[in-house]
Amino acid sequence: MRPVRATGWRAALVLAALFVLFASPASATPQGRVPSPLADSLRAAAESGDASAQYQYGALFVLGREGVGQNYDAALEWLGRAAEQDHTGAMLAMSTILFGSDPTRAFDWLLRAGELGAAEAQWRLSQVLSGRAPLSGIATDREAADRWLALAIAQNHIIAIVWLADFRTESEDPVGYAEAAALYRQAADLGGSVSAWAALRLGMMYAMGEGVPLDDAAAVEWFSRLGSDLELDPEVFRNEDLEVLGGFQWYYGIDFVRGELEPDPEASAEAFRIAAETPPAFLVHPSFARASRVMLERLGN
Repeated sequence: MRPVRATGWRAALVLAALFVLFASPASATPQGRVPSPLADSLRAAAESGDASAQYQYGALFVLGREGVGQNYDAALEWLGRAAEQDHTGAMLAMSTILFGSDPTRAFDWLLRAGELGAAEAQWRLSQVLSGRAPLSGIATDREAADRWLALAIAQNHIIAIVWLADFRTESEDPVGYAEAAALYRQAADLGGSVSAWAALRLGMMYAMGEGVPLDDAAAVEWFSRLGSDLELDPEVFRNEDLEVLGGFQWYYGIDFVRGELEPDPEASAEAFRIAAETPPAFLVHPSFARASRVMLERLGN
């Protein structure tokens, strides 16, 4: 499965969604609601000064669970206590809640978490400072954004890794392709849903010779990981994207979901031809359009 493509506009939308997830108006605990034993236990530990409990208790107010109603004022109070004890998860939650109402404080908590080494905070800082997920009143700083992104990648933050790899391969200019291939390899080895996208992209790059030598055996090796140890969900792709996937599957005789199938050059060419006629803006990534052109050439079309 590959549910997140963290490039360009989609990265900004994903990050904005993370920031505003809990940023709705505060509401009081409904009358008659009784906190659960877990909530009572967390409250007792939180009142004793336990930062982890303060974070978890604050989260109950954010989510409205365990008999605790949604109340963002209470959430900010308890999360703030944890954040003051350098709990980076609480800092990230504080930043999320404050994103819309107090962007300066949101950024300050994000910055503090990043300075303490939280990879998620470093990733978010890179997006805010690059202007891809702008915060009102926070000036862009591309140099700082690049530094934060590099720090997140050094900690194997998979979304940051894949975002940069996707960014490096959006252009027709091949100058960043070799770096992208190394990044995709780093992400593919981390496992999880985003790794499937990285493995797919590596297979495509070896099939096209982008950033790596053209190598059908290596392409098959990466494509073969799909449907075995990495799951690629076809439902996250548009029909035009699926034509590209189908073209590679027919070309190499590999079913990305169910296993092997017989190669079919004619079916492969037809799939790539359909995709090649699709404007790049309607494809999940610009490399899909390039792949269609390159593979048609390899098929003699």
